[in-house]
Amino acid sequence: MNDNDGWIKLYRKFKSWGWYQNNNIKSVFIHCLISANFADEEFEGEKIPRGSFVSSYSKMAVELGMPKTTLYRSLRQLEDSGEIKTERQRNSKYTVFTVKNYIEYQGSGTKMERKRNANGTEVERKRNDSGTDTIYKNNKNIKNIKNIKKERNIPPSGENSETPIFVEEEVMEI
Repeated sequence: MNDNDGWIKLYRKFKSWGWYQNNNIKSVFIHCLISANFADEEFEGEKIPRGSFVSSYSKMAVELGMPKTTLYRSLRQLEDSGEIKTERQRNSKYTVFTVKNYIEYQGSGTKMERKRNANGTEVERKRNDSGTDTIYKNNKNIKNIKNIKKERNIPPSGENSETPIFVEEEVMEI
């Protein structure tokens, strides 16, 4: 799976999470949620369970655009509060990061749910793509209307002006 495919759940109650006001810790935690495997995977012959991912401190610092010291501090706070767990692998340059209680954040991850999520993602992608076109067309139409008003010296609605606005009426024969 491409790292940029799919989506995660982020509940509105996240706003009441204890670390929500700390932008560094919040960024690191969301990064961990986004990076975590949604299914068990293998890396260099080792099983990396659902809710975990393989990375390094250096790589994460670059991905987040923050100094390593800030990343270390944020990860330490998340570990101390029981949100994540980090396990440095022996004789290796990588670390396994685990989001504790991943199932509570992202659901059970049954095959049926993953299939439904994949289908939903495809439908949402199509809907979003068509919606973008509609918004673009609407913005284009608004620009055209403004240009026509400028050509006729008609002020845009909402502006006070002494220039009268004439509206053409359709005359119906009786």
